[in-house]
Amino acid sequence: MPYLVTIGLEVHCQVKTNTKMFCACRTSFGDTPNTHT
Repeated sequence: MPYLVTIGLEVHCQVKTNTKMFCACRTSFGDTPNTHT
């Protein structure tokens, strides 16, 4: 039985912007979770 090798890559990065990437919500480090969704 031949095997097919699949290799994935997972990347984590932190972007220094004033808004989130896919919406206009503001970002504030240290705020209560889920308040800027």
